[in-house]
Amino acid sequence: MNKLEQRRQEEREERRSAILATAQELFYNHGVRNVTIGQVADSLRLSRSLIYTYFKDLNHILCSAAFNALSLLHESFQETLKASASGSGVEGVSALGRTYIEFAFQHPEQYQSIQDFQGFSREGLSLNSPTESALDQQFKAELQGLNHLSHQINVLIADELSRGIKEGSIRSDLGDPLSVALSLWAQTSGLIQFCLLLEHSMLAQYQISRTEFLENGIRLIQQSIIKAP
Repeated sequence: MNKLEQRRQEEREERRSAILATAQELFYNHGVRNVTIGQVADSLRLSRSLIYTYFKDLNHILCSAAFNALSLLHESFQETLKASASGSGVEGVSALGRTYIEFAFQHPEQYQSIQDFQGFSREGLSLNSPTESALDQQFKAELQGLNHLSHQINVLIADELSRGIKEGSIRSDLGDPLSVALSLWAQTSGLIQFCLLLEHSMLAQYQISRTEFLENGIRLIQQSIIKAP
């Protein structure tokens, strides 16, 4: 690749990143169901036809945004596990929960992209075109990558549960670690969503801070898996 081709490739990647960032902001501010390709194009002062040279459709944009967000969360989880490697398995699981919560509030647009995709992924994401374009193939690859990454995150949690069971810090009667990992993910997501929706109403009414509420939640989750002495 000569310098001109390299520069064109860099410009294309920069524009694709700009499209993703703009779409992610629109999804966050207006809701994914209320955003159109036209709005993304108008925000960037680009034509809709140009957007379609980068992405198959809005689902493709949503998938790409979720993949980037989940990649960031996966990296954060890996860093957390390195930092907590000297502790017990139950401490590692709790640390992952706190990392997930921190991610949600430090990167709200990325967190929302993950939630949007999880809620939208059963609707209209199949590709049935008899002649697949390059964008079709790219979309499929990203969708497969997203599913794989989601599984890898669940495996990280499950492995930490298994470590805790083996060393005796986590109960051995909880069931399959992968199933338990999904339950922990759901419980922690519930804490985050409750806080996002009701921090300024119900929590404020009872004068409970976000930190207090979330720490109570993490502690209760930890107590449900910890092995009694």
